[in-house]
Amino acid sequence: MPVQSPGLQATTQETSRVLKRGTLETFFFKFFYDEAETQPVSPLDPQTHPNFRILDPSGALLQDGIAVPAAAPGIWRVAWFVPIAAELTNVNRRYRLQTNMVDANFRQFETSFEFDVVESAIPAQAPELQQLLTFVGQGTRAQFHNTVRPDFLQAKIIARGRDNAPLYIANWTYPIPAVPGPNTIYEIPIGTGYTYYIDTPAFYTMGEYTVIWFVRDFPQSAQDMEMQNIEVVNTSVLQLMTKLRMFIDKLQKKLGIVYAYRNEEIIAYLNQGLGTINQGVPPTYYTLTSIPSPIESLLITASLYWGLIAQRILYAETNFDFTGQTVSIGYNPGSDLDGMIDRLNTAVESQLRKTKEGIVRATSSVGFIATRPAKYRSGLIYKVGNIDGSQTGNSIFQLLSSYGILVE
Repeated sequence: MPVQSPGLQATTQETSRVLKRGTLETFFFKFFYDEAETQPVSPLDPQTHPNFRILDPSGALLQDGIAVPAAAPGIWRVAWFVPIAAELTNVNRRYRLQTNMVDANFRQFETSFEFDVVESAIPAQAPELQQLLTFVGQGTRAQFHNTVRPDFLQAKIIARGRDNAPLYIANWTYPIPAVPGPNTIYEIPIGTGYTYYIDTPAFYTMGEYTVIWFVRDFPQSAQDMEMQNIEVVNTSVLQLMTKLRMFIDKLQKKLGIVYAYRNEEIIAYLNQGLGTINQGVPPTYYTLTSIPSPIESLLITASLYWGLIAQRILYAETNFDFTGQTVSIGYNPGSDLDGMIDRLNTAVESQLRKTKEGIVRATSSVGFIATRPAKYRSGLIYKVGNIDGSQTGNSIFQLLSSYGILVE
């Protein structure tokens, strides 16, 4: 028997590596004796070869059968309807197509092909949380997303302004220990990447904290960092958040869409509004938990101002205009907010100074007096102590002498 070349077996470029749920997909693959693809391989029995198997990410058999000839000799195809409920893949779990060919000389050819299964419709972009919110005495979960398993990953939690005194440090190790410790970073494969998370310790003091993720993707990569803020609040702040939401979100937009107001955004608007209140004349140093009741409505008004500015920027990024031959479509809801923003700003500027001056007067003394101290004059007598009958003459003289009174 003549010696044959190694041959060529592979899928073709027409085969997609990403298949969609609920659609009919086709695999194309080829068997040739030579790299130039001039000598196609003919099967020993067209009723049994080339055969194929489709395996799910766990290795279970989904479908098998016999491939059919494609447009040219040596090229074969397999049609497969991807189930609507097919498991979605990630970087560690993919589907596999395995094919086998046997020619008349009982020479065997095999090829294997891995592919992904995704949703037929790409879901809307999920907003990234840049700030986390938790209640005093409670912890929270901080997450970090990456496209590859990093060479180095560390998370630090630091109170604002205390950069050299981290409250918590967690490190990622692979493989993850069988018994994770309190400072372990956990990994979950999701989609085409990885999600890492930590469960923070409880925060017993209100305030602002930062989670800093230090990451290096590969040994030769430069170290990078990402951060998330953590705001720790109490019931007083939650009350303010609810009052602000009742004004700014009458439509009660569904959380998860970009137009909705998340709690983390509501607290950010309150903090910006508090800054506006404290900047007003006379300058003050109120916090969200010490704001006086007469100014609370102005705080909500100032927070509305900042919230609508953020929403106005969103509308500027998402507006569009389309003009066709018979129809014109325009979407620019932000123009309706401009007048509202101006009225809110005017209301704060016109009322803030008068209200704050009234509060300062009401919490201050009625008046002050300043005088020059008079010098001590001779002839004034001051009581400096008591003398009882049990004291002798000498003890009396000693007492008087200790106060600088000389008696002869």
